[in-house]
Amino acid sequence: MSSELSSDLILKDAPEVEDFKLLGPCLLHSRVGQGGMGVVYRGHHVSLGIEVAVKCLLPGLASVKSELITRFQREAHLAARVTHQNLVRVYDVGEEHGLHYLVMEYVTGETIRERVTRRGRSSVGEAVTIIHQAARGLAAAHDEGIVHRDIKPENIIVSASRKLVKVADLGLSRLQESAVDLTATMVRMGTPPYMPPEQWKSFGSVGREGDVWALGATLYYLLVGQNAFLGTVFEIERKIREQPFPDVRLVRPDLPESLVEVLRKCTEQDPEARYRHARDLEKAFDEVLRRHALEPGIDEPQGSEPGLSPSALKRNTALPPPPRSVIEKLQKSTLTRTRIGPPAAPGRSKLRMALAGLLVLALGTLAGLAWSFWPPAAGSRAIEGFEHKEVNPQGRDEYVHTATGILMVHLPGGTFWMGSREDDTNAEADEKPEHQVTLSPFLIAKYEVSQEEWVRIMGENPVLKVEDRGEKLPVYNVTWDECDAFCRRSGLSLPTEAQWEYACRAMSANAFAFGGTLGPDVANFQSRSPVPVNKYGPNAFGLFNMHGNVFEWCRDAYVKAFYRSEESRRANPECAVGQDRVLRGGSYLRGLEDCRSAAREAEEPGFRQQDVGFRPAFSLGAQ
Repeated sequence: MSSELSSDLILKDAPEVEDFKLLGPCLLHSRVGQGGMGVVYRGHHVSLGIEVAVKCLLPGLASVKSELITRFQREAHLAARVTHQNLVRVYDVGEEHGLHYLVMEYVTGETIRERVTRRGRSSVGEAVTIIHQAARGLAAAHDEGIVHRDIKPENIIVSASRKLVKVADLGLSRLQESAVDLTATMVRMGTPPYMPPEQWKSFGSVGREGDVWALGATLYYLLVGQNAFLGTVFEIERKIREQPFPDVRLVRPDLPESLVEVLRKCTEQDPEARYRHARDLEKAFDEVLRRHALEPGIDEPQGSEPGLSPSALKRNTALPPPPRSVIEKLQKSTLTRTRIGPPAAPGRSKLRMALAGLLVLALGTLAGLAWSFWPPAAGSRAIEGFEHKEVNPQGRDEYVHTATGILMVHLPGGTFWMGSREDDTNAEADEKPEHQVTLSPFLIAKYEVSQEEWVRIMGENPVLKVEDRGEKLPVYNVTWDECDAFCRRSGLSLPTEAQWEYACRAMSANAFAFGGTLGPDVANFQSRSPVPVNKYGPNAFGLFNMHGNVFEWCRDAYVKAFYRSEESRRANPECAVGQDRVLRGGSYLRGLEDCRSAAREAEEPGFRQQDVGFRPAFSLGAQ
């Protein structure tokens, strides 16, 4: 056992497994942060095969009153369900050995605060890129009625790859629609220079417009290199409540006028004069980028710039993977489990998710901690017929299928919730009931099969419309029988319906992988033509165009009531008896409702149409 954790009093009752401590589904490796209310550890999620951050409430604070549980249970439940590539994910919540813990995405990278402190103020393109992506993530939360309430440079992280930005700590959020001000008795929360005028008056009065104000203040920080308001807490409060927001042009006269206008509207004193939703701010940035032909992206590192701080270096140093013998032993035991999707038991889940809300709130004050996305998985396995290429930004191993050149993503499998809830009025009867499904690991194509890949195997392009032809456009007008023949020639297979939905959801319990709805910036639906296979995405697994573009054939036969059968609950389920075959994902010709992760369609195996294609898979069995 490492000396650090062997003497850790918080984990004194957690069992030791070689050089790790075991808590819930996680092997803990090291402590990476501590505050007045909790401790954060870095570890390895055994079932998911990824690095995670595990936040533990200090034991002395764990005797939670029912009043506090009631206060947070609704918002915590939703916060855990919101998924978006620009938001830090919550994977699990639990209690063991007297410790209440929360399992979250672990992030390699640095916070905006760390980045500006290290490098100085941002270029216009970098500042717009960072806040644009943060607005996208925040919009997903706003779509679910969640207000963040603590947007600041410490809670926005730039990934180590500089390709993605993530918003951390949704835990200070509160459901807007709550009829009772459950937070009225709490002290005012937030970070003074990033608290909008209304938050100084009443914590419970902050809505989506407050998040927009804080994003504006963060944009100012990026462009100028210091907070917009300086001084003591009392001086900052007076300035924010009584004075206009500082004019950024006094420091940066080089800024485009349209960007200055966006910042001005974000930081209006009157909430009703601001953008009312982060989605509106996202669209405003789209227009800034278009009008000024700005090149979005995070600035490349310069050879002379300072390196990461010691704390950031520690967080970004790769961990040695747990020995495979330890992982295999734990995967077979009852000590670890995977919980993905909505809770199974309403009574107990409310308590657990309420504790999650308390944990995120209590531990959200841990300063300077970067939470990352999926760090690269170490020790990628060799798979016959495939060549390992790289680990994608989402932390999934990618392989090239040597016979076809198709790029495929390794998914770990596990247990997830498939289908739609009985009370979901937007769902069709064949999507119900929602039920738990357990899958073995498998590979699935990163993109829909392109016309170039189809011709390489089958010899003739079935796409007849000249304007829809292109090497990187998806193949369509293909029957199930033809797609099955393509897979058989290649040594691949069509995905089962369960594999397809697991891949599409990417651990999201929402209607879509990106949240409760889709915008035209993340999926191709209700349009006139298909788009290239690498156009929209990726989801949290690194897969593109799972929603929209072209329907995708699945291996299963279609039975309307299959989800109500015992067969649907077996490991690696597949409906093998039936005349029609399943189609998933919607298409460019369809509306949002047909593009949902759980939406099912069916056609006979000989059916062909201008919006029907596929992507192959490869089952790996138990690992």
